Amino acid sequence: MVTVLQTASGIAAVILVGVTVLQVLGNSGAAVFRRSPLFRRNPKPKGVIPANREVFAVMASALLFRLAVYVLGTWLHCIDIGSWDNALDSWRQWDVNNYMRIAKGGYTFFQIDGDFSTVVFLPLYPLLARGLDVFVGNMLVSLLLVSFFSFAAACGFLYRLICFDWGRKTAAVSLMFLSIFPFSFFFGAGMNESTFLLMSSACLYFTRRHNWFLAGVFGFGAALTRTLGVFLAVTAAVEFAQYYRIFKDFPKRMGYIVKYLWILLIPLGTVVYLVMNWRVTGNPLDFLRLEEKYWSQHSQPFTETVSVIITELRIPESSVFLTMALPGVLLMAYGFVTMFISLRTARSIYTVYFIIYYFMNLSLSWPISIGRYFSCIVPMFIVTAQIARRYRAVGIVLALIWAAVFLMYLLLYLNGGQIM
Repeated sequence: MVTVLQTASGIAAVILVGVTVLQVLGNSGAAVFRRSPLFRRNPKPKGVIPANREVFAVMASALLFRLAVYVLGTWLHCIDIGSWDNALDSWRQWDVNNYMRIAKGGYTFFQIDGDFSTVVFLPLYPLLARGLDVFVGNMLVSLLLVSFFSFAAACGFLYRLICFDWGRKTAAVSLMFLSIFPFSFFFGAGMNESTFLLMSSACLYFTRRHNWFLAGVFGFGAALTRTLGVFLAVTAAVEFAQYYRIFKDFPKRMGYIVKYLWILLIPLGTVVYLVMNWRVTGNPLDFLRLEEKYWSQHSQPFTETVSVIITELRIPESSVFLTMALPGVLLMAYGFVTMFISLRTARSIYTVYFIIYYFMNLSLSWPISIGRYFSCIVPMFIVTAQIARRYRAVGIVLALIWAAVFLMYLLLYLNGGQIM
């Protein structure tokens, strides 16, 4: 059964990637691919540009929502354990401790058996918290505040982005589903989800509006927040090629490449991280060794990860059955379905981002954080909003289920459950 699922998922992935490549080339001016029945032009954008006041209202609502989740989660947790003694420390779970260590003293602040193990965590998020802590005086609170405000700002960029391509209603529903996704409570935790969401969303927005300089700046920030941020250079390349129709009369259009040079700021973020690794450990790639040694993580074909998740699903008494195996299977399936829908309803930049982020996160040997990572797949929530708007009953049921599971996982996280 596992082999069948691996084979089927591999074939589906090849088809998905193949069709996407055809569409990207066709929309970039490669005329031969436009004759393919699989080719589809990019849908025309709605062109809605919301006023600043409207965007600020969205950001304020997102910030209030994060505060409400914090208050509700803390209150329910303290009632459950019958004590208010650790009301704040209940949010100090798992890797939050590592971000606190980096924010307090950098990568050399903490060691395990002579290894500077925290170098596997990228620096931008703890650096922001360290700067804020000058005024706050409590590092955990500073980490949480950076997450709160990053999420609010990210929602502002996403609202602008989705309004431009799909209009206000789809933008609002997309943000609603993003906020109640079962693992989106991490946007208000002391981890780097919100910061990455902000940087990647802003990069996508400015890429879509063809402001290559600001796309490069925010992409640089994304690459300094999470290793996958460097792949925003690929999505920028896709949009660049399609906007300038780079394969149409190719030699004459080479002059446009100069405009793309700002996008090289994105991989520069990765270079800065590698230099930091070298300065701390003497090896720019030492984070790969440390990830495998302390977190059992290495890259592998995503079909192998499918096998890992299915294997854990067969063990209901497993400690990760509820936190990794069951949500992993559901998210893999839902991700595949929404990616194929994205082929028909979204501009190529969104589908390419979806594919990269989906498969790269499914290429980890121990996908314990699959739910947390999937919370940043923005195109998945846009497709969900499209489904919900077309089939209202389905949207209402899905929203109720997501909200209920969101609350369940939030309380499980605050109780120290194996959800990270």
